[in-house]
Amino acid sequence: MELYLTEKVRLGYRTGELIRMAAFALLGVIIAASVFEVDLEFDLGSVLAELFMLSMGVLCIWKGTLGPVRRQSASRLAHRLAECFFASPEPEVSFEQLSGAIGGKNVERKVRHMIQKGYLENISLDTPNKRIMLTAFNKVAQKEQYETVTCPHCGGENVIRPGWASSCQYCGSKLI
Repeated sequence: MELYLTEKVRLGYRTGELIRMAAFALLGVIIAASVFEVDLEFDLGSVLAELFMLSMGVLCIWKGTLGPVRRQSASRLAHRLAECFFASPEPEVSFEQLSGAIGGKNVERKVRHMIQKGYLENISLDTPNKRIMLTAFNKVAQKEQYETVTCPHCGGENVIRPGWASSCQYCGSKLI
């Protein structure tokens, strides 16, 4: 699994990032709260200054909290994708196989985004054939790590990695 994740994903949250999140959020709340002072005079300069301060407060809150939370969400998605790549017995994974694992549509767009943002490595997109090529795949070394199981629901034969949760490639039911 580590073969497909970059250092950016492996680090996760660091103590410094948590402190920075809290500091930005607090600064944003202080700046935004300073705008809501009772002022009976409405001149254009004071209104523009208050709007500027309010936007700066919102920006600090967003930069300090939502940005890191989005990075953590992207990191979790990269982990799920890397698990799918690692569990694959073949040097390629179809977009259909991944859509069940990561829950949803736009698999190509999500994987492309993960590559561009530096969360995934050792893969390449084969868009015309709707698949992802695992460029670091070593089939000889991993051949003994897989077994064939029959799906209890549809009877389809699936090649899975022992001890890893998988889904049937034919009906989508869970395999253990």
